[in-house]
Amino acid sequence: VLDAASSYSIETPGMTLAARGTEFAVRVEDTGRSGMLVSEGVVAADNETEEAEVPAEFGIRAPEDGPLSDVVRASTFDELDSALDGCTVSVSTADDVSINVRNAPSLDAELIGYASAPQIDLFYGRTTTTGWYRIVLDDQYGWILSSSAEIGDCAMLREFTDDYVEDGASVLPQPTPEAAEETEPAATEEATEEAGSGS
Repeated sequence: VLDAASSYSIETPGMTLAARGTEFAVRVEDTGRSGMLVSEGVVAADNETEEAEVPAEFGIRAPEDGPLSDVVRASTFDELDSALDGCTVSVSTADDVSINVRNAPSLDAELIGYASAPQIDLFYGRTTTTGWYRIVLDDQYGWILSSSAEIGDCAMLREFTDDYVEDGASVLPQPTPEAAEETEPAATEEATEEAGSGS
């Protein structure tokens, strides 16, 4: 029987968890994807290339042979999945116009592209107070300002500070150099119309 001073590690298909005097829960899915929630203390999670510290009331997830997720606030595994996978949403605009997408939740932030309302079906986060929502556009995260969004059934939409700025990293794992040489992306037409609410 382990006491509060015991140190131990747990191996899962996606990550190794090291703990001492903590309380946490682990879930391993049939696919090998592993999730962990911490209720007390801090747990160190790592795989072959990354490591992260997960404090109380936060969680982390990792596929088998894949990267660690961000550390996100969650107290249930449903909340963990929603915070990482996004929540379904419906967005509407008054006219058939594009919506400005910026690299941070601010009207002064860099404009990285445009999206039409039907394109937006998932939110990956929101700001704490200012009404901005995080989306994926062309394989990178961006932010839109919306007062018409209707969020579907969602256990937890991840919250970000109002001054958060994206780093421009790719959302999806990048192909190996060999695969990249074989597949050349098709050209896409650039949108040119801006929505008044996002300018």
